[in-house]
Amino acid sequence: MASLVACGSLLGDHHENHGSNATGVWKWTSEGRNNQTRESTLTLIQDGSKVTGTVSGRQSDTKISGGKVDGNKISFGTTRESERGKFEAKYTGTIDGDQLNGAMKITFGEREFERDFKAKRQPTKPSGKWGWVLTRDNGENMTATLVLKETDGKVTGSLSSDNFELDLAKVTLTGAVLKFETTFEGGNGSMTISHEAAILGDKIMGHASGERDGEEFTREWEATRS
Repeated sequence: MASLVACGSLLGDHHENHGSNATGVWKWTSEGRNNQTRESTLTLIQDGSKVTGTVSGRQSDTKISGGKVDGNKISFGTTRESERGKFEAKYTGTIDGDQLNGAMKITFGEREFERDFKAKRQPTKPSGKWGWVLTRDNGENMTATLVLKETDGKVTGSLSSDNFELDLAKVTLTGAVLKFETTFEGGNGSMTISHEAAILGDKIMGHASGERDGEEFTREWEATRS
């Protein structure tokens, strides 16, 4: 899966209402040549009214552009270059819980045609061990193991390395949006860091934010299921 975002406000101002939040992995099937079934995967992260992500098919991942959400309406486009020319698609749709009903307007050379699609949001499965990597300001990586466990809809977990072991606090999972806090204890007192992330299949993309020496900071991190 291609990298989706690289911004400090990965999930800021997201809607708490899972029904209108686009974040997650969506899949649908369509009929291709010779009556063969083709599966497409749409991976989205919503940040306020902006949406980033990829559309994945049989050939490759294609980043979306101009993605936006207005209420439960979503729109975005893709452009892909091939040996046969430029392939452009404009997507519009309506989000209803875990269902996304939409249409694609496709332009390929002088040809234009439309196709409907019905995408289903895939279940979020947080439980397991995840290899966690946070990128520091100097470009160096901080690595740890993120362990998540979901029981009866409640998520608990820990973040640990050779140098620390932290229990996750105030953990919430709304659709594919995960939020939690970690607190470091040191000689100068404690520091609480807030985390927000999107669980996208076997990848989690998030950011950590807090305050150190009176200055606020944000760090990007990713985790991959072990």
